[in-house]
Amino acid sequence: MVDAGSLRGGMLDLARVSDHFLASETFARDLMGGDRPLDACHKIAELGPRVVGVTLGRKGYVALDGCRVIQRPAYSVDTVDTTGCGDVFHAGYIYGLLKGWEADKSLDFAAWAAAKVSLELGGRTSIPPLEEESSPLHTHDPMKPKS
Repeated sequence: MVDAGSLRGGMLDLARVSDHFLASETFARDLMGGDRPLDACHKIAELGPRVVGVTLGRKGYVALDGCRVIQRPAYSVDTVDTTGCGDVFHAGYIYGLLKGWEADKSLDFAAWAAAKVSLELGGRTSIPPLEEESSPLHTHDPMKPKS
């Protein structure tokens, strides 16, 4: 699992030996020379990872799971601070991997957790517990992705 925040030497070498590669919007833009995150997913996937995604902040994320495109809007929240959102996104995704979830469920859980972190100042204050009632792990979810 690679957390690719910025494009620098060796990052594409890591893609060649990873199964999961999640990149920031900045990484994707630098890789492609413009705003083409899905193209960046395809280019990285050609190097070997089974799942490749690009986080897009308030625009959500786009990912490839093999040949399947997964694209979701961000959760609709009143953001206070985005500190820690990327780290929690990756942690949520890894949690899903460890649970054996499909990529789309892991990515959705990661996006939900990152949205929750943005509700308060600081990157740790509002990390949601797994038992939280609004979690997509539960049957009801008052936080819905933006349409």
